[in-house]
Amino acid sequence: MENKVSSLSHTDSPERELIIEYVSKAFGGSPQLDYYGDKNEELKVEILFSRGRPMNGITSFSTIGLSGHAMPWGNGEFPTRLELAAVCVNEEEKFANVLASAAFCIMRSNLVYHPGTLMQGYVSLVFPNSLLPHLYLTTQFLWGDSLRTLDVITRKVSWLLAIPIAESERIFLETHGREAFESALENERVDVSDLGRDPIA
Repeated sequence: MENKVSSLSHTDSPERELIIEYVSKAFGGSPQLDYYGDKNEELKVEILFSRGRPMNGITSFSTIGLSGHAMPWGNGEFPTRLELAAVCVNEEEKFANVLASAAFCIMRSNLVYHPGTLMQGYVSLVFPNSLLPHLYLTTQFLWGDSLRTLDVITRKVSWLLAIPIAESERIFLETHGREAFESALENERVDVSDLGRDPIA
């Protein structure tokens, strides 16, 4: 599990400030920032969170700094950089560790992460007994157009929504595909903030 730390040096860049401003406006409330470092403190990421957003009892989260790392694409880099967003019930204070762990995985990877990507086991790293052990990345829909794509000086940044899913849902996804899986989530009106919800499959 990645660790929250009291402080980590960071580059107070114009890009970082613009991203923080953009996410804070999208979330509303009283946003706060925490720093997370991997076990060797070789990588760092900030998690911005706002309690009671988008509704009472829920906390909104976003990585800040993942977009400082490019995803490879051919001989260059993928034209869009990523940040991850998520929601979780207020009681699960360690959920930010899930996003931090996922962010560090993406930073270390040579893959392109896109809507429909599955990240196996990243919830269970933090919550070992969770019935929703995996993360599913999809197009952000909870904050409408206020958290889509942002042009910041040197890069274009987009947000993917990270949704905890069950092992049975992973099998459904891999069997039936992204479109059928997301339709099932929508039809069942799944509460993506509830780590204790029942699986749809």
